[in-house]
Amino acid sequence: MKQIAGILLVVFLVFLVPQIATAQETPAGTISGEIISGTEGSVVGAGEQVSMLIYQDGVLVETRSSETDSEGKFRFADVSTDIIYGYMFHIYYSGVDYYAGEWIAFGDGESDKSVSINVCESITSDEAIRVVHAHTIISFYEDSLEISESFLFSNDGDRTYVGHEGHSTSEGTGILIFTFPVEAQVSADFFESFILLDDVTFADSLPFPPGERQIDYSYVLPVSNPKDCIIPLYINYPTDTLRVMVQGSDVEVASDQLVEIEPISAQTGEQFIQLMAENVADGSVINISISPSPGKFDWVALILWILAGLLVVAVILFLIRMGKGRTTVRVVSDGNEGAQSDEQQLLYEIAQLDDDFEQGAIDEASYRQKRSERKSQLLELKRRGK
Repeated sequence: MKQIAGILLVVFLVFLVPQIATAQETPAGTISGEIISGTEGSVVGAGEQVSMLIYQDGVLVETRSSETDSEGKFRFADVSTDIIYGYMFHIYYSGVDYYAGEWIAFGDGESDKSVSINVCESITSDEAIRVVHAHTIISFYEDSLEISESFLFSNDGDRTYVGHEGHSTSEGTGILIFTFPVEAQVSADFFESFILLDDVTFADSLPFPPGERQIDYSYVLPVSNPKDCIIPLYINYPTDTLRVMVQGSDVEVASDQLVEIEPISAQTGEQFIQLMAENVADGSVINISISPSPGKFDWVALILWILAGLLVVAVILFLIRMGKGRTTVRVVSDGNEGAQSDEQQLLYEIAQLDDDFEQGAIDEASYRQKRSERKSQLLELKRRGK
């Protein structure tokens, strides 16, 4: 019995000692943090809820909470310093989710870490929003245009723009607003990250803190003649620079609000006509007029005209061949309605028989018999001196 107890003790120690050693190697640490407001005159006070998201090997396994003190500071104790753990920090402040800009992990020998979360007060006015630069690329297809647009936005204020009630729907509140032409066709996948406000207006729904944000999208615009149309571009925010690029060199592009600048070539060799405007006011509608270039020879039209000409010539030759050898006898009126001589009538009938026989409309035996009869009648008339 004592031997069995001794064996169990040895096994127990074998498994227990490494666990004790590991616990000694990874002592508990502390993470201290601070909430910093980027809005002038605003201070984050006590009672704000801060969440610590705990990840093990990249997988979220636990969430802990702490509250800020009167100076906006918080602290998490008894945090594992094992390298398999990483930590992110979050606060919901003034209606917006904010996260620390860095991932916290302990290195060898570290037991104390610090973190800060930057927040801002919220605002529902878009007066601080502008477009630094906007690019529109227009590409041609058989019966449509593809419009690709890229915007670099800037929030020049010190508050996070959260949209206003006028842009609210059951799906959320629209933040940055965009307007399509009425006929535009957009992929359904596009609206996974945007909300539709009405038939021609959509918006992203992410609050816009101070700084910059890039937004890109494209849509298809059906048109009867892509190279002879007018495209409206809607400007929803003050825009520092607007650049429009139109594919090809066989069209003319014009706009009352834009000026043409040096064309450019893409890496693929494609040519693009460029137009540009600066300091474009919000609410503007930029109309881009596209028309065929009179200075470029239209080879397609030429080929169509040649084919049409050849068809006309072929029809004329066919008609000439059909009428070859046909004798036309003009019936001359003597002034009385329907009057004509017997001799003229016989000549006409003989000519008609010749025509029918040549076209295969009458067999040879009938042809010769009838022609002989008409010929005999004609000779008899001549013999009588009629």
